[in-house]
Parts: sequence; C-alpha cells; structure tokens
Amino acid sequence: MMTSNAAEPPTLPAGFPCQLGDVVMRTTGEEAWLAGALVLSEEEPVAVLFVAPDAGRNTWLFARPLPAQAILWLESIDASTILVGSEPPTSVDHEGTRFERTRRLPLTPTRIGTGAPDVGESLILAEYTSAGAERLVVIKGSRANAFAFRGEELAPLSYEVVASGRATL
Repeated sequence: MMTSNAAEPPTLPAGFPCQLGDVVMRTTGEEAWLAGALVLSEEEPVAVLFVAPDAGRNTWLFARPLPAQAILWLESIDASTILVGSEPPTSVDHEGTRFERTRRLPLTPTRIGTGAPDVGESLILAEYTSAGAERLVVIKGSRANAFAFRGEELAPLSYEVVASGRATL
C-alpha cells in the first residue's frame, strides 16, 4: 500500500531492492540517500524512479521489483536531445553511444517523498540499452513534459543498500 497516516512516511510495497529513505552505496564510494520516488504502475508497481538530492545535482536510481536486483544509477540529461516528437524513438544516438529501446510502457505515476517530478496523470516510460552497461530512461508525461536520464546498470555486487527506519533497529 502506498498510502500512510501522518505518523509514518509513505513506503513502497515490499519487493523492491531499496526503499524510500535507504542509502545506496556504490563500490566506487558514491552514495545516494533516497528522498523521493516516482512509483510507476500498471495495476501494480512495475518500476520506481528514486531521487537522491545532492549539492548542485540529483542522482536518480531506477529499480524494478525483485527478482530483478540490478538497479540503474542515473543522472538527468536534456530530454530534448532524445525526444524529437511526442513518442520516444526506437533508437537513440546520444553523445557517441547508440541506445536501442528495450521497453515502452504506458504507466500511472504516484509521487512519494520529496523531489520526484510532477509528470501528470499518466506517462510513457521508455528504457534503452547500449552495447555495454550504459542505460537511458525516458519519461514522457501527460502534461507535455519529458524527463531523460543516462547512467549505468549496477549488478547486485556493485552496490549495497543501507536500510532506513524499522529495518535498521
């Protein structure tokens, strides 16, 4: 359930590799405190785009429900470099790297925590892969706004989740 009373912050349903309030640490030493999220659902949540505020920029993490354990460590990029029209393209050349669209889903967003973008009542999610570990995620909102993120896929052994709240007691 994604609703809560005033005493408890909203949480994601169980089954994601990380939760709102967790700290995700990369083996490279980078850390991301998950302050907000955009929960992307069909009838049930199928993915979450977390925002981790940082001085001067935000880090974004994209996760799917378990058994998928890989997460995407992303930075925001200019969506106009990806989207030319209203539909995410089937392939993208971005800064010398070619990406192929692997998934396109119409979804319903729910914002929780702080810092998640307001995309409207519905959105199109497009996911792209490169020949290596680089990934692109594009969100085309119903309010004619779009967001794009680029980064890399992290395997479970390349990050650690420090749980927040009751899980740490």
